[in-house]
Amino acid sequence: MNQQLQLGLIIEGNATHSDILRLPSIVQELGPVKSNSVRVARRHSNQIRAGYPAADYQELHAAGLILIKVTDSSLPRVVEELCGSDLPLRGLGFALCESWLHSQALEPLAKRGAHVATILKLPSLSTARFAVEGEPKAVRQVRRFLARNGARSIEISPEHKHLIFASELLAMTLPISMLGSARQLLREGGLSGNVLWDILDQMARKMVMEFSRGSRLDATEPLADCPPNIAKLHLEALARTQPSIASMLRQHLGSVL
Repeated sequence: MNQQLQLGLIIEGNATHSDILRLPSIVQELGPVKSNSVRVARRHSNQIRAGYPAADYQELHAAGLILIKVTDSSLPRVVEELCGSDLPLRGLGFALCESWLHSQALEPLAKRGAHVATILKLPSLSTARFAVEGEPKAVRQVRRFLARNGARSIEISPEHKHLIFASELLAMTLPISMLGSARQLLREGGLSGNVLWDILDQMARKMVMEFSRGSRLDATEPLADCPPNIAKLHLEALARTQPSIASMLRQHLGSVL
């Protein structure tokens, strides 16, 4: 246990939903695991199937990079405990995992000579992707760790993290509401079951394909195929039966209708 280990872990809460802790090299690289108690640390270690429970923060000195997986509300307390512990912080790397907080949340550690960063999972259906921000040395440590696991990573500036947040809302949250409205209209048009879902699926796929090709909004179907006067009549009819959906369309498409 005295050999230099690559990773340490501070963990509280549920570990089963962590993409970081499911990366394959965790099994070989994880050393000390610190939690609220040795019993809880042992439980997390068993769940992850890696590492060993640590009784106090000082045992984390066996690791060069220490992952922090705690709730945002618990982080200030954990940082305060680290600063008040006997763990020599100078030169250690700390990475806050899967949090929208900035690396400034770890500033008390940085003031004591630690290197700090955050890791954010980006949406992906294939190769895992992460955004990393923070101090250069910690960012390099994190990106090397991710690369060893076949994951892709990008470095972002702390002040740009809100742009990632907003882009996910625009690309992944708002369309759900719009697709729900589209489904409602198709059902009222008499479609159901597999046919309805196949049409929605094809619409969404075609939208992504046209967007990737750089298509203009007014050049996409049905705007490109429907004469303006006919489009106006359709929207007037929609306003009589589904005024909220018609209003949403006018709000987002008013400039091209």
